[in-house]
Amino acid sequence: MKPVLFLQNITLEGPGTIGSFFDERNISYTVRDLYAGSQVPAQPGGYCAVIVLGGPMNADDDDKYSYLTDEKRFLCACVDQSVPVLGICLGAQLLARALGARVFKNKTSEIGWMDVRLTEAGQASPLMKGLGSPLSVFQWHGDTSEVPEGGQHLAESAACINQAFRFGPTAYGLQFHLEVTCSEAAKWAEAYLPDINAADEPQARRLINQPQYDKEKEVAQSAEALLKNFYALCQQ
Repeated sequence: MKPVLFLQNITLEGPGTIGSFFDERNISYTVRDLYAGSQVPAQPGGYCAVIVLGGPMNADDDDKYSYLTDEKRFLCACVDQSVPVLGICLGAQLLARALGARVFKNKTSEIGWMDVRLTEAGQASPLMKGLGSPLSVFQWHGDTSEVPEGGQHLAESAACINQAFRFGPTAYGLQFHLEVTCSEAAKWAEAYLPDINAADEPQARRLINQPQYDKEKEVAQSAEALLKNFYALCQQ
């Protein structure tokens, strides 16, 4: 079977527990760290699926990060060729932008462990099969996006309406993270703390001082269920 491709938008935010999921099942994958200079492939045909990871940049920061232009073009090709896509945080925003949706500042930042609610469409979605609602997830974002025209709205929270969407049969965007552990969250907080807004600093510092999250096992179980569902799409 063809490998899964990870597109990594910043070196700090890697595959995390998604990579571990694939390792445990001997599923082949490759990681392209675009921030470190790897190139976006010309076409997605060599991969059974594409997973686009997060990053602190805006989906329209093409002038600063030229690979974002290639990434959005590549995501359009994935959708056109029915290659399964899972966009996470920035990855979801890039997918939405590639599909013509607007990306914009959310009314408030979300940083930390929080719950999202599945919509009726989300509960019926093949990707969310077996997941409970509310769903415990990790958040770190200031931007959000519209649901692309013709897409389905799958999840929401009180602070951010578009927490997940589906476009076509095999393209999904998750505003939240399921691949992050408490120790990884603390590393992100330490790295990003010098550059974040003062209003967001308390949320970031809590992550550094929080050795564990009482729902971390629940998050891991949800992530496993979601990834099993996603990988089933890759085998169809």
